[in-house]
Amino acid sequence: MNFKDLFLLGFFLSIAFTALPTVNMLVISLIITLAILAKFVLFFALLTKLKFRGRTSFLSCIVLSNY
Repeated sequence: MNFKDLFLLGFFLSIAFTALPTVNMLVISLIITLAILAKFVLFFALLTKLKFRGRTSFLSCIVLSNY
């Protein structure tokens, strides 16, 4: 490792140790997680209604729920 990598590592570690999550951050992350799961379920229901196979629907939902 060269000095640039060590300085970057130190910089990101200093940010990580000073920015502790608050209750507000945890609530927002929970809401976003539930929205992603709901989007996955809706995509799966839509794709199975359109007569896709279960495996194809599942794999497509995994990709589509990332966006």
